[in-house]
Amino acid sequence: MKILLLGGSTKPGTTEYHFTQALRNLGHEVKTLCYADNLTRTRYDLIRFTLESPMRRIGLNTSFMNLFRRTILETLKKWRPDLCLIVKGEFLSKQMLEEIHEYCNIPLYDTDVPRFILKTGSLIEILLSTHLQEALDYIDLIATPSKKCVQIYQKLGARKAVHIPFACNPQMHYVPLREKKLKTVLFAGALYPRRTKILRELIKRRLPIMIYTGSKIQSKLLNKWVRKPVWGRKFALLHNISRIGLNIHIESDLTWKANMRTFEIPASGTLLLTDNTEVVKEYFIPRKEIETWDTFDELIEKIDYYLSLSLEDILSMIENGQKRAIKEHTYGHRMMRLIESLKIRAA
Repeated sequence: MKILLLGGSTKPGTTEYHFTQALRNLGHEVKTLCYADNLTRTRYDLIRFTLESPMRRIGLNTSFMNLFRRTILETLKKWRPDLCLIVKGEFLSKQMLEEIHEYCNIPLYDTDVPRFILKTGSLIEILLSTHLQEALDYIDLIATPSKKCVQIYQKLGARKAVHIPFACNPQMHYVPLREKKLKTVLFAGALYPRRTKILRELIKRRLPIMIYTGSKIQSKLLNKWVRKPVWGRKFALLHNISRIGLNIHIESDLTWKANMRTFEIPASGTLLLTDNTEVVKEYFIPRKEIETWDTFDELIEKIDYYLSLSLEDILSMIENGQKRAIKEHTYGHRMMRLIESLKIRAA
């Protein structure tokens, strides 16, 4: 099958990158058009801010997006794909979706919807819902990593909505188990308020934590412990040499979806220590494949406990988590479900 993938960036570690690799591994021919791939960081940040503002999401356009639109239409005319897979879709207006739909089916994978539907009844939510309802007229399938959002999309009028969680990419994240590991806790990711608060407290307790982030650091305490951000294979290798991989969901994800690290950390061959949510329990068994925490005091207690054990004592849990991730939670599994949900037979 010929698939045109539209997104923000195919940089290693992004959802777009993982989808592309998985689809090609499944035998599909994939072309990607991502608006940020050839932009400087400053230009990218400026455009992303414009695209992700509420006003952009109710249909405003930019000159940059008009240029991107022409590139999309030229590719559709020349290449004639069987479907156009859109990741997130913050860059697409109703007009662009209508034009794309004249050429092929459109599945949309929306990663961030929960953040925009948390406060019901607000003016912004009404505007977003109206814009989304209009967009759904041209979307054949909408997929979401949040099971709760399936019902929301259905109420908004989606033709078909399915739950497709994030996953791991074995080619990037799988690393064989090590016989030796550093007695360290590793956190890699953006420093949202909840994460910053928790990490500050861990540092105050003088725990052996390594923090990798690209976020701007306002705290002098945190600044001494922070290292440059890591993605892709380096993300997996650094987790592999650490005893514990710490996962802290951002506030708006807690009850909505399991984030990417929920699957990437176990695949890398280290112990996943993550916030205890019902969402996470859908994918892994606590105390057998991963470990969870409810309160900050419990987090401290479990870090101390697992660092005090020998690696042999926790190796079976790490191995179980890795096996589960590779066996059931890869992007290959997710893309097969997406294609099957569209009911389009692969060429």
